[in-house]
Formats: sequence, C-alpha cells, structure tokens
Amino acid sequence: SDGDLVRAFTGCGEYRARQMIVTAGAWVSSLLPGLDAPFRIERQVLHWFDPTTDAASFSSSRCPIHLWQFDEGRFFYGFPDLGAGVKAAFHHSGEATTADEVRRDVAPAEVDAVRAVLQRFAPAADGPARASSVCRYTNLPDEHFLIDRHPGEPRVLVASPCSGHGFKFAPVVAEVLADL
Repeated sequence: SDGDLVRAFTGCGEYRARQMIVTAGAWVSSLLPGLDAPFRIERQVLHWFDPTTDAASFSSSRCPIHLWQFDEGRFFYGFPDLGAGVKAAFHHSGEATTADEVRRDVAPAEVDAVRAVLQRFAPAADGPARASSVCRYTNLPDEHFLIDRHPGEPRVLVASPCSGHGFKFAPVVAEVLADL
C-alpha cells in the first residue's frame, strides 16, 4: 500500500486506487499472498447439441435456463438454443485441477454421459453434438464463492466467481462488491 492507496503491479503497468477488486478466478490464490482460502478448482465440461425436433421449442422464448436434480445429489443444467445449440452440462461433478493444468480434451464418454441425461429428461435436445468445451469452477469446499476483503489488506476485495458458473451471478456479485 501507499498511504491511502493500494498499488497493483501488472504486465500493463502500475495502478493505484483507494480500493481494488481482484477477480482472478482460478489464479486468485497465486496472485494474492496471504489469502488462505481453501479453493477447489474444478474442471467443468460443457456441451452443445442440436435439437432432434422442433428447434423452436428450444428457443430462448420457450425453453428456460434450467437446473435438474436427477440422482441423489447430482445436477445437470441447460440453456436454450441461442444459435450454437442447446447447452447441457453437469453441475459440480468435475475433477479437481489447477488453474494452469486443467485437462482441455473432452472424452467421448463425457459427451455420452450428458447425452444419457438428456435422453432421460429432455430427449428432443439429444441431437447431434455440436461442440464441447472445458471451463473451471473456483469455489470454496462448501461449493460457494468467496466474496470478501483480503485478510491482510482490507482495501483489497476478493471475488472468486470468475468462471462460467460465476458469470451466471454477475449482476448480484457486482452489486455485492459495489456495496462493499
């Protein structure tokens, strides 16, 4: 810190401010010394499928964003077809990883596992697979985000919801951070 200012050094230069928000996702622990939050970085695989019938039924006006519990403690979610296919993925079932060593390849068995759940709950979304992608969840052991002040520097706010999962909460996270 520099008097009343917090200083941050980045590859783009030095920044000074009265307060700072760090939203570095999976890299937050490595960027903030003294942050002893026990983050779990989880590999998440996302899939997009063409609907098998009546694509209009999967439009944003007819198909809501949804989260289903399908077995004891297991969830999958989906998004309507916004032009890239119906999105479907499991929620909190990914392998533990690190920020830099996340496995990017998607195995056919991972596509098949999501397809089996679609066949059970949304069979009309079980068309040809369009794409798969990998992202990271950065959460605490209770599967929640960290949104708090740094324990060693109260002018530094830390927010961990910086993945696709956190993106869904962007408006409320921004409001909480602005209030802090």
